[in-house]
Amino acid sequence: MKTLRIHVTHTDLDGAGCAVVFLRAFGGTDKFYTVNHDRIDSVVRQVLHQDIGLSPLTFAGPSTGQAWEDIAKAKDAHGKIVLWITDIAPSVAVMDDLLMLWEKELFDELLVCDHHKTSAHLCNGETVGGEYNDFVVYGDGICGAELVYHYADRKKLLSNLDSRLREFVAAVDAYDLWKLDSPRRERGENLNKLFRLYGIARFADIFCDDPERDKKKESAELIGVLEANQKKAIAACIRALKQDNASVLTDNCNRKFMYVFNNGDGVTSQLGQAMLDAFEDIDYAAVVSSNGVVSLRSRKGGTDVSSIAKRHPNGGGHANASGFKIETRAFYDFLLTKIL
Repeated sequence: MKTLRIHVTHTDLDGAGCAVVFLRAFGGTDKFYTVNHDRIDSVVRQVLHQDIGLSPLTFAGPSTGQAWEDIAKAKDAHGKIVLWITDIAPSVAVMDDLLMLWEKELFDELLVCDHHKTSAHLCNGETVGGEYNDFVVYGDGICGAELVYHYADRKKLLSNLDSRLREFVAAVDAYDLWKLDSPRRERGENLNKLFRLYGIARFADIFCDDPERDKKKESAELIGVLEANQKKAIAACIRALKQDNASVLTDNCNRKFMYVFNNGDGVTSQLGQAMLDAFEDIDYAAVVSSNGVVSLRSRKGGTDVSSIAKRHPNGGGHANASGFKIETRAFYDFLLTKIL
């Protein structure tokens, strides 16, 4: 029987790790989307309406009978339908739509999996599930790739399971959760360098075929070059901040912070951490990319930056690493106010 395989995942290394597990589980993808928090709802609705073919009337209520008719047509057209949403979560409204479709048996495989503090609505405060228990996996303190790996293993979706994939996922976890003392942390940093170089789709294909590709000689040489370039870029930025006597600002909760603009060259996390290390009197750092994404970093046990990110409709993340996107007009206004 034919199968429509759809994967929606986060744009970072953790999202890429989820993509590797998806490819191992299902042998490929028919529709693949990478999203940040600002677009997750619109992309999931696009999947439901355009890719699967459901009409707006599907969600109008059971009295119309339209839902059953649309679902029957979709099953007829696509055969089996697989949808994974990983390392990111839709809003409650979209989750309720997915729940309705799940209960009406549209999906042969449905998974919504996340670990970000700002996605705790998935489980209503429980460790997993709540009303969405049948298709939700939520866990704090473990990255998305680890969660989907264990889920796929439990569901016996990984017929070619091997220790290399398990170690790959563990390295992603060490990087994504800033486990600085983990023996896998360095490997996670190297994986992130390759992820930034290859892009998410190519990275997922490469590491699906060989979860130890980063350990090959040619990869090691490439990682060395990338690491040297990144260290130079970060060091130059910190020097410039110190030489220019960059302002330490105070937010409306009397917390001190600094911000810097970055062109999105893959050093956002490391740059934020370097700012915290170089300026001990700040509570958090903000790295603003050229597309208006604001990445927030704080020290472990310090300011909960997710509380700042979630004030924005598209914000989300962890206590010490979160982000949000400034809408285009607001971004230009910000530049005019702060820079020009």
